[in-house]
Amino acid sequence: MTLEGIGKQLDPDLDVFGEAQPYFISILKKRYSPQRLGNELIRGVEQLSRAGYDVPLQAREVLEDLRLGRLVVKTADPGLPIAADRLGRRLFSGLVISSSIVGGALVVPHQLVTGAILFGVAGTLLVLHVLRDRRRARKAEQ
Repeated sequence: MTLEGIGKQLDPDLDVFGEAQPYFISILKKRYSPQRLGNELIRGVEQLSRAGYDVPLQAREVLEDLRLGRLVVKTADPGLPIAADRLGRRLFSGLVISSSIVGGALVVPHQLVTGAILFGVAGTLLVLHVLRDRRRARKAEQ
């Protein structure tokens, strides 16, 4: 653009792009000549054939390292800590609630009030756990 502006100031009839066109066409012919494209294609095929030869050897080495324990594959799951926490809370609540139910069932024939209290504790814990789990699930969605 600058060259064209200066050229127009010096010679208003100058066509910079018209003057440079033969050079651009020459560069494009060299860059995209069939001979050059063919050479690049041959180089690409050679590299692909080398890769086809090397991949089975490399795969064998990787599998051997895995088998011997020299290679460890680790994956990251961003939802894992939340899921593990939720599972732990569910297991704990389930154990407490089931022990209250079993205790209540065992005590009812001898002490009706204590058995009823244990059943009430189990029901209350179940309702509280479900409500708290739903609240945490809604917070996680937001």
